[in-house]
Amino acid sequence: MPILWNQPGVLWNSPQAVWNGESAPTPTKKGRKMSSIVLNLRGLTDLELEAKLRTLATAQTNNPTAATGLTITSAQLLVAADAIETKRNLQTTALAAAEAATEEKKAAVTAGTELIRDYAPQVWTGTAKDTAKCTLLGFDVRDGTESPDPLPNGGQITGLKVTFGLNAGELNLETDPMPRMRSMEVQVNRTPNATPTWQHECIATNSTCMVANLISGSLVQIRVRAIFAGGVTGPWSDIAEHRVP
Repeated sequence: MPILWNQPGVLWNSPQAVWNGESAPTPTKKGRKMSSIVLNLRGLTDLELEAKLRTLATAQTNNPTAATGLTITSAQLLVAADAIETKRNLQTTALAAAEAATEEKKAAVTAGTELIRDYAPQVWTGTAKDTAKCTLLGFDVRDGTESPDPLPNGGQITGLKVTFGLNAGELNLETDPMPRMRSMEVQVNRTPNATPTWQHECIATNSTCMVANLISGSLVQIRVRAIFAGGVTGPWSDIAEHRVP
């Protein structure tokens, strides 16, 4: 007999209670049959899982009579392995394309920024420094009575960090960002334990760069300074000392 909702001692929301008929059977979750086989699939990488599928396919092919009643064939195992390989290769290609596109985008942004920087003084000169005409051509013009925001630390670059480069004789440089900086001059002193011989090394377009062609094993000192519009330079940064790989 079913459990009725108004049966004495039974609440209206009791499990299996029905209004006036047989209760519906409780659905059972269909699961895989238990076995003593150890899988350890959870921690496998994509490559390891692909290799596992191929190993299982080969084992089934080489031992056709080892098990009966198999519905999963070696061909299915290989198809699954091939699918992982194909999708992994597609992912690798997509990541490489995305990385290349990112670098191209950065180059385009840098080129666009520099174009505007070069265009602005042409407009300023071409309009005879007429504020209204500069505004017509899409530029904002600073009020001549206002002073520009002061540069942090008086224009001196801070946070100079030097690390090993990828190859022998290379060092990587990184600094804190400097507002309104057009570029950064890098100098290297190759005689830190004697009279300094600071030499111009390169001009970087942002706050990171790489210095190459240094003597492996040597100790060098590096300093940088910001270059602003009109070629105005800031003070030299604090010196960073590092061994060349």
